[in-house]
Amino acid sequence: NMNSSIFISPSQEHAILTGQEYIFILSSILNLISLICLLRESPPNQATIRNNLVLIQIFIIIGDVYRNILFQPIPLFPLAAAYCRGVLCTRIIPVAFITNGMVWLILMNLCLTIFCCLFRHQILLPPKHRAKLSVILIITPFLLLSLFAHMFQLLQA
Repeated sequence: NMNSSIFISPSQEHAILTGQEYIFILSSILNLISLICLLRESPPNQATIRNNLVLIQIFIIIGDVYRNILFQPIPLFPLAAAYCRGVLCTRIIPVAFITNGMVWLILMNLCLTIFCCLFRHQILLPPKHRAKLSVILIITPFLLLSLFAHMFQLLQA
């Protein structure tokens, strides 16, 4: 029998936010290093895949800033719930829109990662190979996924 009331003391909230800040600082340093390595150390013959990886890295950085500065969720374990303390949460923006922004950024990272792997796979195949996909077959699932994510945003409005 689970107690229906959840209480987070100010000291626990401060500890959670401090832990998130440390993780954000460490991940920002690592993200910056990886972005610099991608831009400086990638060979010229890998320019296309490098651009895809740079785009993924940029969305990871945007997601980190969004989550750790603009959103700052405080989890309410053992419930599958949270409340936010970030910059966007102190404004008059509905939490559903703030959460949808985070979900959209996660989906964009997922789509870009899949696209990068699929692109690399297609480049390695010979031109007439039976596993070679047309551009429309590669892009269509990503458009459908973005429409799917947008549908949830419209349902919560």
